[in-house]
Amino acid sequence: MVGNFYILAFIVSFFLLYFLLNFWIGLRGWQFLGQNIPFLNKKIYWSLFWLLVFSYFIGRIAGGYLPVGLSQFILFTGSFWLAFMVYLAIALAMVDLFRALNGRLRLFYPFADNPFRQVMGALLVLLAVSGIIYFGWLNALNPIVTKYNVDIHKESGTLDKLKIVMVSDIHLGNVVHNGRLQKLVDIINEQKPDIVLLPGDIVNENPDAFIKQNMNLSIKEISTRYGIYAVPGNHDYIGGKSEKIFSLLQKAGVNVLRDRSVLVANSFFLVGEDEKSHQPNNNK
Repeated sequence: MVGNFYILAFIVSFFLLYFLLNFWIGLRGWQFLGQNIPFLNKKIYWSLFWLLVFSYFIGRIAGGYLPVGLSQFILFTGSFWLAFMVYLAIALAMVDLFRALNGRLRLFYPFADNPFRQVMGALLVLLAVSGIIYFGWLNALNPIVTKYNVDIHKESGTLDKLKIVMVSDIHLGNVVHNGRLQKLVDIINEQKPDIVLLPGDIVNENPDAFIKQNMNLSIKEISTRYGIYAVPGNHDYIGGKSEKIFSLLQKAGVNVLRDRSVLVANSFFLVGEDEKSHQPNNNK
């Protein structure tokens, strides 16, 4: 009972904070941009804004009742808004701090008194944030392979060396779709790995996109000498379909290690620990 109360309190606090943060962003957007554009209606502005703000949750809740393409579009849009929200909040906090300091020090002409400067300032913030998001998106589309050489001065059966490829936080779903997964598989295979490790957050909360896009077939294309091993992350649990996700990964050839170890090549043990926040509490 107490546990349910804390869960409910967390959910209420989260959505209250989410609402207040987005209301502040929306209010600043209207003050700097909306009210200075004659053809932009205030009711239309706020309706579209709140639709954007809650698009991710709408996609998650109503996704099963909507056409697949529309559901994916809503989730895709909502996912990008979450990133925009973070950087817009940072940018607007810096703008508000600058305005407060400038109001005291009068170093620059107050742009709040000039509608044209308000619009230009708002567009500059939007352009800067969009640039950051776009750069991050390009960076995500083009993974960089970082190589490390690790010397372990211990015997390990018959192995003299081992080439490990580790890929974390893939978040397979509607945003990281099968096309991007296939590109990642090609990069992995180019490394000619002996073993592949996937340390958490493999599927992004819901396995529906994984199933519909046949991502299991792409994973099966990964070529290794000793197999693919994974441990769960919090996003593999969040959607409440973790067992389905782990089953799909196992069928795709991924060995999911949850608080267990496995002997690899009769030379070393690989140990996988389950995501701690979802382990049962045995100390009651």
